[in-house]
Amino acid sequence: LPVGIKGLVAGGLIAALMSSLASVFNSCSTIFTIDIYKKIKPDMSEKSLIKIGKIATFVIVLLGVIWIPIMDKIGGGVMYQYLQNVQSYIAPPVTAVFLLGIIWKRVTSDGAIYTLISGLILLLLRLGSEIYFQEEILSGTAVPGIAFTFATINFAHMAIFMFIFSVFVCISVSLMTVQPDYGKIEGLSFGTMTHHMKKEFQNSFNKTDLILSLALVGMVVSVLLYFTG
Repeated sequence: LPVGIKGLVAGGLIAALMSSLASVFNSCSTIFTIDIYKKIKPDMSEKSLIKIGKIATFVIVLLGVIWIPIMDKIGGGVMYQYLQNVQSYIAPPVTAVFLLGIIWKRVTSDGAIYTLISGLILLLLRLGSEIYFQEEILSGTAVPGIAFTFATINFAHMAIFMFIFSVFVCISVSLMTVQPDYGKIEGLSFGTMTHHMKKEFQNSFNKTDLILSLALVGMVVSVLLYFTG
């Protein structure tokens, strides 16, 4: 790119990055301050909550800086590979909870919480094993044992395994706990939708929307099949 345009592009990238980071910091500090701290101390003044929010933001930034050296040890030090790996480990338990919560009314809050916690434990074990065996993975040296096998499972296959495991945990814990009050979750899942809600849902899309959605799914599958040989 010519001189000047390079600076413009770099400025745009930095502005986009700053915007994204600002959104993340603001969201995290709000979640901690309102959903956690305020629940523990409901009598805190607005001024005190703002102060706690600032402290939470500082801690999040500090943790992000501390995490930077660890990023180099995941995915072979390649940023794109790192993002793919981490997203593949974070998404399955969250997806399992949301998907089951929509299609199955029997899902309980305990089932969702245990699913997310177990997913977090698996994520930490996977990242920890990747970091521990980093030298062997980069050099292509095979190490006998379950730990090394666990560390070298393809990230896409790991995501599938974590999703199946998360679905199993969510269903198992939900069946072992008291069923939710269906009146309180009316309309939040297909099983609790009233006849009127079902009618509104059916009228919210037409054949064109359905055809375009199927075409989009077909395009995504075609791209995946093409690049996977």
